Amino acid sequence: MIGAIIYVLVLKVSLSGGTGGFGVWGIMPRVSELNKSLEAHEISKVKDISYGWGGAGWAVIENLLLGGGGFGASSSSSSEDLTLEFSYGSGFFDIGYIVLHTKFFFLAPSLGLGGSGISIKLIPESGDIPFDSLLENPARISEISISGITVSPSLNIFIPVKKFTGILLRAGYSHSFSSSWKLNGGYRVLSHPDFTPSGFYFNFNFTFGAFKREEE
Repeated sequence: MIGAIIYVLVLKVSLSGGTGGFGVWGIMPRVSELNKSLEAHEISKVKDISYGWGGAGWAVIENLLLGGGGFGASSSSSSEDLTLEFSYGSGFFDIGYIVLHTKFFFLAPSLGLGGSGISIKLIPESGDIPFDSLLENPARISEISISGITVSPSLNIFIPVKKFTGILLRAGYSHSFSSSWKLNGGYRVLSHPDFTPSGFYFNFNFTFGAFKREEE
């Protein structure tokens, strides 16, 4: 009985075509060490999940997926005297393979290779001030850039909705190698916490495209 159900649902097919779209992305970087440093200076914690927008797409050649994607997300934290604005960004080339195809969805693991970065802007509390005072004691907004090469394994589920539209659900982990901390002037940030662009991510994309099916 189970074998009959699997035979009905899982079609031995080869897919070719393409799809791509945009949607909501979420990233969950490892922020525990960073939050320890922030709390030590009475700054509120960074959220565990940050949301943003992005897109992804593939060309599909006999079940082989070739494409890429990218996204951006933001978050913030603050104290009475300081605001920190976090901007996350990532872009990657993606290769995968459709390992399971049914009437209702297809399943494809993939591996992305690209770069990820986090920008932290530190903005001190300020107000109206005379120009001469700025010349004598200028306020300073510092911006830290944290970036590195990333490898992103992921699992993708594509659900066709109509002939040329569908939904792509994607979840994976982005691992960043040798992340560097630098100020916007190019100087290094020393004694920084263990915080990199690495972390789990997920997305919900609306896609457009079409596929040609060849049954074996």
